[in-house]
Formats: sequence, structure tokens, C-alpha cells
Amino acid sequence: MLKKNSIFSRLFISYSLIIVLSFLLFIAVFFYLFHLNLYEEYEEIYQHQYVQVEKQLSNQKEFNWSHSETAEILSYSLYQPGYHIYLVDERGDKSLDRT
Repeated sequence: MLKKNSIFSRLFISYSLIIVLSFLLFIAVFFYLFHLNLYEEYEEIYQHQYVQVEKQLSNQKEFNWSHSETAEILSYSLYQPGYHIYLVDERGDKSLDRT
């Protein structure tokens, strides 16, 4: 019969605890680094789309496009299924309502 306070039971419990804690620490570090990587990719994609929209809006002023022409052109670059995208000019007029 095994004693409850034997050296082997203490070693087993301590090693088991170390293994479980190491595994939890590994999971935490892995998900933290994975989350940072995803966030950096999201920022790069957002910045790229922002630059594209900025160029297209500057083309609107340069070529004197109407609001409907601008909305049509922007609708291709801002296509996000399941999201509503609104562009509002400085007067508060809605120039694009994309669903």
C-alpha cells in the first residue's frame, strides 16, 4: 500500500504541476505572439486600403467626378460583405452607402 506522504507521491505531484504550468505558459506565450502577428497584419491591410481610398478621393477632385461616379468607383475597392460603409463629405452629405 502506498503512503500519502511518500517521496514518490510528492515528486509525482510536483512534476505534474510543473508540466501543467509549463504547458499553460507555453499556450499563453504562443497565443500572445500569434495575436500580435495578426494585429500587425490587420494594421498593414487597413493602411493599404486607407491609401487606396485617399487616392481615389483625390482623383474625384482632380477629374470632377459626381457623387454617383465616385460611389461606383469606391464600391469596388471597399467591398466588404456583411458590413455597411458610409462616406460622408465635409458638408455632411452621404456620398456612398455600401452594404
